[in-house]
Amino acid sequence: MNARGGMELVAALIGLSLGVLTPQMYTLVILVAIVTSVITPGLLSWSLSEVEERPSDAERLERERLLKRLEIKAQGAKLLVLSGGGPHSSLATHMAAALANHHDASITIFRAYAAGANRRNDDFNKEFAQLEEVAKFGGAAHLHQRTATGETIIDAVAQETQRGYDAIFVGASELAGKEVIGGDMLRQLVNVARAPVVIVRGGRAKAPFMRLLTPITGASFSRLGATVAMQYAQVFKSRVTALYVHEGALLSFPSRADMEDGEEFVEEVCKLGDELGVSIETLLGTGRKPESVILKAAHNGDYDLLVMGVLFRSSEQRIYFGPRVREVLRGARCSVALVVPPHHSVPES
Repeated sequence: MNARGGMELVAALIGLSLGVLTPQMYTLVILVAIVTSVITPGLLSWSLSEVEERPSDAERLERERLLKRLEIKAQGAKLLVLSGGGPHSSLATHMAAALANHHDASITIFRAYAAGANRRNDDFNKEFAQLEEVAKFGGAAHLHQRTATGETIIDAVAQETQRGYDAIFVGASELAGKEVIGGDMLRQLVNVARAPVVIVRGGRAKAPFMRLLTPITGASFSRLGATVAMQYAQVFKSRVTALYVHEGALLSFPSRADMEDGEEFVEEVCKLGDELGVSIETLLGTGRKPESVILKAAHNGDYDLLVMGVLFRSSEQRIYFGPRVREVLRGARCSVALVVPPHHSVPES
């Protein structure tokens, strides 16, 4: 049952170098290692083909399959929060704390400086102390403080994001006359980040949020958003509603096949919620404009937080996630968290 591979190759190589084995004997050992490694999986599957799978095994395999779909895991999570002193830094830290609620997870609060800039560490120390309290309220135990300098601020941030973080949290930088979620700095961050970026913007309700709405589709970026929503709800005992929107004419009715697709996506999220101990309510909607359906659901349900997985669309001047996300951002009165997968990991379709 054990394919002869690793140790035999090492022993054969040492034996050949010492002259104990001839080239012919060395070749024979290598062939045995290759053949047994290739045939063992097939033989093992064949020998167990008649063995009935126990219910506990099926449940375990299903649980493992579901948990593998958690693209950001709390256990061992290494999270980065960008400190800019803006009004949404605390909310970004609060969201990160929900995903760092594990004894071996950590959050790094980071401040970037441009070369030649006046580094006012006293201000950052004060802000770090405030954000540390926010993180501890969410259950995060391990916080670190870091600063770095680059030719520009985004250069320093880009270098920091390459340190193997599992996710990056940043507050929206709402500027007069700019896009509703942020400006050039966020655009550059999303463009260079190698990990998911969670951009948060505050609304009417104060954290912690008790009612969450997460629109879902079959796309991986949508599932990523739902993952963040469920992990947040797991920590703060929030209620999550998974909304599937079928795009169709205002007076038309979706086909049975369309609704079955929606039910399949929702069911998958509900199963994952069960594994995390989170109760998921489901909502199926249809409309000519999915963004209008999302906004109507958010307003009618009086939700505190809208969590959306979105795709970044390349733009030279501003951060942009498409016209539908833009309309949702403009119309949403609740807090919003946009979960953006790494720019080069998901095709823009």
